[in-house]
Order: sequence, then structure tokens, then C-alpha cells
Amino acid sequence: MIFFALFNFLLNVPDSLTEPLGLSVGGSVYMGILKMCGGVGVLCGSLFITVKKIKKSYSKGIFLASVLAGTGLFLMGICNNRYTIAIGEIIFLFASPIINTMAGTLWILKTPKELQGRVYAARSMVTRSIIPVSFLIAGPLADKWIPDLLNKYKSLGNIVDNLLGSSNINYRFIFVMSGIIVIISAANFFTNRYLREL
Repeated sequence: MIFFALFNFLLNVPDSLTEPLGLSVGGSVYMGILKMCGGVGVLCGSLFITVKKIKKSYSKGIFLASVLAGTGLFLMGICNNRYTIAIGEIIFLFASPIINTMAGTLWILKTPKELQGRVYAARSMVTRSIIPVSFLIAGPLADKWIPDLLNKYKSLGNIVDNLLGSSNINYRFIFVMSGIIVIISAANFFTNRYLREL
């Protein structure tokens, strides 16, 4: 539950910035193409998890799909390129229905029927209550905090500029950092033997 609260936060901050990133890279036409790519990703991920027989544990599947989602976010921010952003969006949204389906199934399997109402209500409250916070900070983070940070610490700004370039860096830096933190968080949580062996 803690992992998914953190996961929702880390995914929804950059996800709420997909539109301004798409518009700044290629205008309204590209924005439409980017949203279509996201829809293709969700559709393919949903079809995949529908037909795929899960041979390994659900927790390992959640871990692998989380790493895939983090990789998609990382790709969206790594360079100011229409193609890498679109590919990253497809990968990110391909992984999302897989994670949600496997996690929901795991909770159902591990929760006694007489407790499922209370457990699911508590789980939904905790994991979803963080989402408005991520939407709330996404704007100030992209418009003020990231530019101020890079301007204040010139050495950090130079490193980021050399690695990622300066175009739309206020958006792309958030995607890159979110992707990295998602991957690290997934690896950290699933080093726990009890989670890994669920």
C-alpha cells in the first residue's frame, strides 16, 4: 500500500505535465499524436494482461512492470525529441494497466472475503489520496522550483544542461527524475523478502 501511494505520486506528477511537454515540443497536432500513443499503450497493455498467463509471482510481475513504467518516464525526458517522448509515453502507459491488474488481483487473493470491503476502502483511500498532492505541486515544480534550483546551483545546471540539453528542461527534468526514483523505489521495496514472495 505504501509502495502504491508513492508510485501514484511519482507517476502522476510527470503525467500531469504530458500536455504542456507535448505542446511545447510540437504544438497541438503533435499533442494529439502523443495522446493517441498513450491510448495505444493502454490498449496494448490491457490486451497483454488479459491474454497473458502469469507463470511467476504477481509481486515479481508488479516489480518488472514498475521498472518498465519508470523506463518509459525516463525516455520521455531524456531528450527533447518527438519520437523518444512518444515511445516513452507508449511504454509508460503500456505498463500501467499491467501493474494495476496484477496488484488488484494480488490484493483479492490475499484478503479474506469477509474483510475485502474494509481493506479495499482503506487501500483506495491511502493510495489515491496522494494523487491530488501530485497534481497540486506539478505546476509550481515545473514553472518555479526546477528553474530556480538550476539557476541557483550553476554547477548542477551545467551538468543537467550537458546531459539533457536546455530545451523544455523544466518539464523533462521531472520526467527523468520521476523515472529514476520509480525504478529505485521498486527495487528497494521488492528487496523485502515478504513482498517478493507474495
